[in-house]
Amino acid sequence: MPKTEKIKILPVFIPFLGCPNRCLFCNQNAITGIDKNYEETVISQIEDYLKINEKWDEIAFFGGSFTCLNRDSREFFYDTARRYKFNNIRISTRPECFSEEVVEELLQNNVKTVEIGVQSTSSKVLKFNLRNYDKKVIFSTIALLKGNFKICTQLMTGMYKEDLQDIFEMITDILYLSPDYARIYPTVVLKNSPLEDLYLNGSFIPDPTAIIIAKTSIIYSYLLCNDIRVIRVGLPESINLNREISGGFYHPAIGDIVKTTTKMAYILKFNKIPEDMISFKGLINKLYSNLKIVSDKYWIKNLCGGDVEDNWRFFERAADIVSKELQHQANHR
Repeated sequence: MPKTEKIKILPVFIPFLGCPNRCLFCNQNAITGIDKNYEETVISQIEDYLKINEKWDEIAFFGGSFTCLNRDSREFFYDTARRYKFNNIRISTRPECFSEEVVEELLQNNVKTVEIGVQSTSSKVLKFNLRNYDKKVIFSTIALLKGNFKICTQLMTGMYKEDLQDIFEMITDILYLSPDYARIYPTVVLKNSPLEDLYLNGSFIPDPTAIIIAKTSIIYSYLLCNDIRVIRVGLPESINLNREISGGFYHPAIGDIVKTTTKMAYILKFNKIPEDMISFKGLINKLYSNLKIVSDKYWIKNLCGGDVEDNWRFFERAADIVSKELQHQANHR
C-alpha cells in the first residue's frame, strides 16, 4: 500500500481558464463558487489562505486547463508562485495540451505535480462528453510526463453514454499507466451545464445510486491494490455546490461510503454469507468484529485477486446494500 503523504496544498481555483471548449458535464463556477477576473481572484485567494496559515508545502492551480493557456498567462502564474515564495507548483490540465517544449517549461518553473483530467479512457465516452481527445492522447501524454513529474489522474464514473465495460476498460488502462495518485468523481448533473439539458429532456438518465457506488468502489479498490493512492473521492462539500446540483447521486461522505462498500465486498467474497442473512447491520457488525479486515492494510490485495468482471458482482451486491441503508436513513430523518 502507498504511504500517506501529508502535503499542505494551497488551492487556487481558475474556473474554465484555458479550457478550449466546454465539456458536457462541466460548470466549474458552480463547483468553486468563483466567477471573477482571474488575476485579481488568484491574488485574493492566496492572501485569504495565508491569513489562515502562513506555511504551505505547495501552491496548486485547479479548475482550468493550465497548459492550454497562452505563454503570457502561464508566466503570470509562475511569477505569482515566486512572489509568494512557493518552490512547488501543482497544476491541473487536459491531456491534449502538451509538447516537449511545454514539459521543459514546467520543469524550469518548479511544477512538481501534474493532474490530468482523464475522466474516461473510452474514446466513445470522451467523444460524447465533448472532451475532444481520445485514448491515444491520454497514453502519449502520460508517457511524456512520466519520470518528470508526480502524476495524478482525475477520473469520473457515471458519465453520459458510459457502460460497465467502459469502467472495466478504465481500470485496466489506469493500472497500465500507473499514475502516482488519482481522484475519482461520480458524475453529478450541475445546473447550467450542457449535461443538465440532456438530463431535463430525458436523454441522460443518471446511474442508480447503487451502480454509482459500485463503479466508484471497484475503481477505488483496484487502484489501492496496485499502490495508486486515491487522494479524493467526490466533489468537496460546499453550500454553493449543494445549491447547484440538478440531478445524479451526491453525498458529502461519498469517500467513507466507498471505503465501507469496498470492505463489504471483501466480506461477501470471502465469508460466504447466506443470501437471507445479508444486511447492512450484519455486515457492519462483521467489519468491526473482524479487526483484521478493518485494520490490516493488506486485506485489499486479496479482494482484487482474479478477474475484474468476476469481482464486480461483490461490489454490486455490497453497493446495493449500502444504497438501501442510505435511503432508509434519508426516510427517517
